[in-house]
Amino acid sequence: MLRLPKNPSWSRSEDAVSRWSEFSQISPFTHTFPFRCNQESHHFLLLSCLNIIVFGYGGFRLNQIRPEMPQDYVAVEHLTAQAFGQTAEAEVVRRVRQQSNLHPLSLVAVQDHTIIGHVLFSKISLAGTKTSGLLFGLGPVSVHPEHQRQGTGSALIREGLSTCESSGSLACFVLGNPTYYQRFGFRNAYQAGFWYKKDEDNRAFQVIFWDNADQHLPQSEVRYAEAFNLAD
Repeated sequence: MLRLPKNPSWSRSEDAVSRWSEFSQISPFTHTFPFRCNQESHHFLLLSCLNIIVFGYGGFRLNQIRPEMPQDYVAVEHLTAQAFGQTAEAEVVRRVRQQSNLHPLSLVAVQDHTIIGHVLFSKISLAGTKTSGLLFGLGPVSVHPEHQRQGTGSALIREGLSTCESSGSLACFVLGNPTYYQRFGFRNAYQAGFWYKKDEDNRAFQVIFWDNADQHLPQSEVRYAEAFNLAD
């Protein structure tokens, strides 16, 4: 029997992830560097250029946000388990990585050569219909317990959303705290005509659209990939 993790909000640490609105008022030193991604087969998400962001201010220093690399896998899975207090979300990350058809976008936050945060975006689908553009799901997002509430999670989410938008994605869905995710532009998915499983009016299920995609996407149930289901 397959089941989703007990709490599929993909950001159990969201209350402990920093508030970007507070951090952004600090006006940190910010610089971007072009990062050329290797284009491989199997229809990976085409990223011609991804910005690596460098922050520095006072006692907080997030050296960079960059794409996850194979040598990061063990550290990211360990970090995810620490952030959630269980291994289910780490297993989801591992499974999604192995399925290139999900167009995984995986970013890490690095401080002093140590990975302290991670976010994953992957392809989702609409029940009974096909779309001409990519639809993404956000999560899991994880920040090391010692680095939570410092802006790392928000920075990862914003960079990931920006990359999804620039890649031509039509929308991104998330299961999580509405108060937290509204700051990124997410809104109630059911009110926009979309729902997850039988929980039609689930306030935690939210969406952000790009290029007026809400005007032409068919209203439907949103489905996550089987990689998000875990065996009992």
